[in-house]
Amino acid sequence: LWAEKYSGTLDAVFGIQEKVSRSIVDALKIKLSPDEQQRLIEHPIPNAKAYEYYLKARREIVLASEEALPRALQYLQKGMDIVGENALFNFGIAYIYFQYENIGTKPDGFYLQKAEEYTRKVFELKTESSHGYLLLGLIQYKRGKLQEAVRHLKKALSIDFNDLDTLFWLSLVYLEVGKSSAAAPLIDRLLQLDPFTPIYQLMPGWLHLMDGRFDMALEPCRKGFKMEPGNTGVRFYYALALALNNRISEAYSLIDVMVREVPDDTYSRMGAICKYALQRDKA
Repeated sequence: LWAEKYSGTLDAVFGIQEKVSRSIVDALKIKLSPDEQQRLIEHPIPNAKAYEYYLKARREIVLASEEALPRALQYLQKGMDIVGENALFNFGIAYIYFQYENIGTKPDGFYLQKAEEYTRKVFELKTESSHGYLLLGLIQYKRGKLQEAVRHLKKALSIDFNDLDTLFWLSLVYLEVGKSSAAAPLIDRLLQLDPFTPIYQLMPGWLHLMDGRFDMALEPCRKGFKMEPGNTGVRFYYALALALNNRISEAYSLIDVMVREVPDDTYSRMGAICKYALQRDKA
């Protein structure tokens, strides 16, 4: 599938999107219901330029850094200037606020409240929104209510079984509660749908780490790091995998670069804490 070439202008993006979606369905040998067939051809953002802004925003949201998230919000605002109120743009804004909460920018619940506010807007515009249920799952995840989080995320996946964010977060929650057998097929599907996003490449490595197979975790983490060495999240988890394989000096080198270049980044702080712990020193 990913060896195929798709060409066209920006105005033809929706036709290309539908073609790619159908190619994915064919490659995965999935049989679609009538409702799923309809969702395949839906265009939740009816303007190509606005949709381009959404895709740019989503890229920044996945990076989830204090530098990337303001850029994401700017892209979404530009898109909304074109098409007005829109469920997918409101989802993006809620997702940004969740990520702010997730990386600990202001850990007092402020951003989680903002995420809830925009989640309500999503459901006002689209009652059975997979993105809305995804957001509900993420909010419950941050509150530590993991059973509720799984329930909402499974609901989101039942509506859109190809949503990358839902696959990522549901597999992550499963791993955190020790259900690696439930996470594994979701990770496989995630990588089939998107083999290019570095943070997704880490997921098999995270699965191996959680199951205690530290040696098998190294290659997926290294692959993600090589794809985007400047991504501090990817760098941190690769450093963690190295440390758990007793390659301590290499782990320290990665952490030291992070702390020097972006000292206020969440993953840099986590890396420094890990290094101090390994050195049996005080953070």
